[in-house]
Amino acid sequence: MKKPLIGVSLCNWQLMDWDKRHYHLVGDKYIRTITGYGCFPLMVPSMQEDLDIDFALDNMSGFMLTGSLSNIDPKHYGMTVEGPDFTDLERDATVFKLIPGIIERGIPLLGVCRGIQELNVLYGGTLHRKVHEVPGMMDHRETPDVPDEVCYAPSHRVRFTEGGLLHKTFEGKTEIMVNSLHNQGVNVLSDNLVVEAVADDGLVEAVRVKNAKGFTLATQWHPEYHFWEYPDSQRVLKLFFDACREYHAQKENMVENQRRENVA
Repeated sequence: MKKPLIGVSLCNWQLMDWDKRHYHLVGDKYIRTITGYGCFPLMVPSMQEDLDIDFALDNMSGFMLTGSLSNIDPKHYGMTVEGPDFTDLERDATVFKLIPGIIERGIPLLGVCRGIQELNVLYGGTLHRKVHEVPGMMDHRETPDVPDEVCYAPSHRVRFTEGGLLHKTFEGKTEIMVNSLHNQGVNVLSDNLVVEAVADDGLVEAVRVKNAKGFTLATQWHPEYHFWEYPDSQRVLKLFFDACREYHAQKENMVENQRRENVA
């Protein structure tokens, strides 16, 4: 059996002010996670109208909405912003076209950090642009100027929704410690999403898509970082990659059955 191809959302950035070229980028940790679980990354560039969506969907057995330094353009949830804002319009346009097809086909979907925000905005929710400035909220931002092993270390707990997917996966465990590296977060939750975990300050930290045909999960934290060191991260990732392998096996069986019918 061929390895499952896992679609990966790429960012589209100009890296420096003086360099007007655009680059398609993704963090190394996402690629290492996919290969570490025996799959192969299928890079999906942020190309809007030039991207063959059906071709991408036909060839993937899962999709990972990766985290990013960029923010979703606030116009997508009815806000205007004065002053500079690090957005990625090409990525916004691309993932907002991809996600509905992924959900419709039942392709397993895992969102990380920006990924949970993309799901919420796509389905009509809104975001806090600066969580740390909201009264009663914790400062969820990463610690500056420290090594990654400190930056990505567990820093606060999340509580699982009783009876939810994560609650069942962790066999009745009600909470875990997670890392926290984000400025923005869910404000008004979309009616199409189901809460799977919240932080102590009430911020939504994990969701799934209501009535989706296939596996869906998105976390505000980063389970992909050095997953081999964190058993809790491995449990979350195993859910996704098991679903990808099952979807892939079903695709392979369909292809084989069609081949046999053609031979007959």
